Amino acid sequence: EADALLPVAAFFNGKDIDVFTSNYYKNLDLDDQLARVTGNYALLQGNHQLANEAYRQAMILEATPDPLNRLGLALYFADIGNWNDAKALFEEVIFIDHMDFLSALLYVENLRANEGDKAVLSMMEDFLKKIPSHSAMLSLHVRELKKQGLETKAAVAKADAHFSRNFMRGYREREKACYAFYLITLDRIDEAQGVLSN
Repeated sequence: EADALLPVAAFFNGKDIDVFTSNYYKNLDLDDQLARVTGNYALLQGNHQLANEAYRQAMILEATPDPLNRLGLALYFADIGNWNDAKALFEEVIFIDHMDFLSALLYVENLRANEGDKAVLSMMEDFLKKIPSHSAMLSLHVRELKKQGLETKAAVAKADAHFSRNFMRGYREREKACYAFYLITLDRIDEAQGVLSN
């Protein structure tokens, strides 16, 4: 983990890609986190070759499927205009982790950019039929209906029931983001603050 944090510290101190690449190549088989951090930095710098290589290396090294490694590779494919491969990876990411709000949001907005609003709503409805308890998608579905000027009553009832059940069991930290976003979408700001402060 220390090796993965070195390039992060370097990034925030204004160092260049060489710090990342030298550390990455010296510790190529160390862990997937180092490879992913290198991929993230390379993607931010527009170094597509290194980003592609690092994300693929991260996936080889991971002990179990890690959604963040796939998210990185999906963003790489989206960045180079390969939407079909990006879409397949985004879908894999949201199936792996039901509370990964950022990945779900990135998928939705990339889908919108490539296929339009109708495709977004269609994907969400199909997805929630398969996995009706997906916290991130429930939140984003309500937002999408509202954004498109459609009826939200049934979606709100489902999301309220879902988050209420989870509240009784105790939220995981990352699920709080899904719930808070959902509440903010509905202008239920006080409730959102309560969720985030607990």
